[in-house]
Amino acid sequence: MSKAFYSELRTKQQLGYIVQCSANEIDGVRGLSFLVQSKVAAPEAVEERIEAFLRLFRGTLLLLGEAEVQSYAASIAAQFTDVDGRLDQQAGRLWAECRDTTLSGGDTTLSGRGAAPRRSSA
Repeated sequence: MSKAFYSELRTKQQLGYIVQCSANEIDGVRGLSFLVQSKVAAPEAVEERIEAFLRLFRGTLLLLGEAEVQSYAASIAAQFTDVDGRLDQQAGRLWAECRDTTLSGGDTTLSGRGAAPRRSSA
């Protein structure tokens, strides 16, 4: 979806320099994020074009065969299981845990990944 989103809004429509679509998870809720930074269109127009893309993409999804759907589903699932594939993803996850003041798994490290919490020297 992100390639199609970029192709349509950035390349074809030349809507803005920054055009991104990504899957994410916030507080256990999975979703999609759409980002468009545009000098040529007002926020309302950008929103309308994103919604038009989603309607068009829905039609594309309806035409996919079962094998293609399964391939896309596996690709999306992999994004959520490979949590720390990149350093920025790890940093974002760890900062979110700090922000939320939660430790995962009840152990003494953040998410059990070796980042020990600070201990006072006193």
